[in-house]
Amino acid sequence: MPAAFSDAELACAAGNCRESIERMEEDVRHHPGDFRLHYKLGICYSGCCKSHPLVHPEMAVPYLRQALQLLPANPGVARAAVLDQIGNALIERAKREGAESLCAAIETHRSAAEAFLKLRRIDDWARVQFNLGNSYCELSDVSGEDHWEEAVEAYRKALLVRTRHKDPEQHAMVLENLGTAYRHLADVSNALRCFRASLHVHTAAAHPEKCAALHNNLGNLYLSIPDATVRNSRRHMPVARVAGVSGLRG
Repeated sequence: MPAAFSDAELACAAGNCRESIERMEEDVRHHPGDFRLHYKLGICYSGCCKSHPLVHPEMAVPYLRQALQLLPANPGVARAAVLDQIGNALIERAKREGAESLCAAIETHRSAAEAFLKLRRIDDWARVQFNLGNSYCELSDVSGEDHWEEAVEAYRKALLVRTRHKDPEQHAMVLENLGTAYRHLADVSNALRCFRASLHVHTAAAHPEKCAALHNNLGNLYLSIPDATVRNSRRHMPVARVAGVSGLRG
């Protein structure tokens, strides 16, 4: 390992992002074939480790793509990890560039999910599926196209691993977003099931803000049902008003 890289790691551990990046930038000029340097710089510029003034997704993506090109033979989990980070950086870049970067992020995350599945890294696979679901929702909002069915498929895959028994918090998060995707598909029955199931974890006592957001979603959902009674819709909405919490996406 280059000496400067060791110094950069020390600076990173101390929370000095600027010094860490400067040292790695210098070292990568002397060791352009070291994929670790490109990967670490990509992580730093994407802000995946922590937020700092030098976060620059446009810089992160080329470094990460170069790391992918420089991977040794039979990279194993390293390839999946790099693809995952490229997808994350593209999502950050999409905040400025919109649908094009989101589409690229989706394709990259699909490749990462496939790689994690082949490696039997099931938790990583489920995490990427959750991110895919979020990206499909975002793409639907940004582009005006309908990608809600793809979002549903990704969230349902995530739920195969993120069970209530294994991780109730993550399970409830997936259900929340899945319910929103179903709502956009006008699948009221499944949306209701998801929001209500999420409330089993996000109770008013344990998670008042999340509970309020879910009740707000339920209230809006009841209002969308032609034969829903006013009593049903109002039963859920006041909780969200009191907490000042808006509903989920859409």
